[in-house]
Amino acid sequence: MALVEVIEDEDATQPLFVAEFDFLPRVGEHLARDTEGYFQYYNIIKIWHRRTRRTEPSERASLLHSTINHAEFVHAA
Repeated sequence: MALVEVIEDEDATQPLFVAEFDFLPRVGEHLARDTEGYFQYYNIIKIWHRRTRRTEPSERASLLHSTINHAEFVHAA
């Protein structure tokens, strides 16, 4: 599983959210996040990898995103 941080700005001190994925999203792909019955869509524009400590076996990927549009779409149940 890839632990992924999604951030809004390269200078951001906190991610918008952190999630685990079965895959690592690539530049140009989109993420859809279900938030209480609505989807928020993100376009991946940059990716970089880092380790928070040398002893950690797993890496984190940080994704810089732009919001695809500011409208939220209702999740069809």
